Amino acid sequence: MQQWFAYFDPAMEEALHDIPLLRSFAGLDATVEAVPDETTILKFRHLLERHGLATAMLEEINALLGERGLILRQGTMVDATLVAAPTSTKNRDGKRDPEMSSTKKGNQWRRPGEELPVWKREINQRLSQLRTRVEHPFRVVKRQFGFTKMRYRGLAKNTAQLTTLVALSNLYLVRRQLLEVAG
Repeated sequence: MQQWFAYFDPAMEEALHDIPLLRSFAGLDATVEAVPDETTILKFRHLLERHGLATAMLEEINALLGERGLILRQGTMVDATLVAAPTSTKNRDGKRDPEMSSTKKGNQWRRPGEELPVWKREINQRLSQLRTRVEHPFRVVKRQFGFTKMRYRGLAKNTAQLTTLVALSNLYLVRRQLLEVAG
């Protein structure tokens, strides 16, 4: 929950006190037992790091999703290099070239790659769609879970956090399919 909602330790403690749904999800009953304080949460995270449990959790989640056919097992990375081009896609006759396309990156216009035959463009389009599927989990980690910069000091702590976020990203991406199976 801490990684899902991007809570620091004190914020996680406060959320467990203030949000009954989070307490329920964690299996805590505030009337019977004490809600963990920020030090306990920190010690728990250190325990996860020390025993490599973030990696074990990622492997378990991936195995479960793999059994249901909900995880991408392999793919190909494609470099979509942009080359500098004039702002217009018109040719010397003043007409638009049907085989030329351009895109704007920042304040500069560029054209993707060189002019290609139709069959090569179709292959590139399919590879681009695959690349989108491969890169989407990283978008979720950055935008949904707010991982734009390292939060902790030390490689082990940051590796554990990123591994946890990747596991959560895998669950987030198939949340609708999981709800359909559960429902």
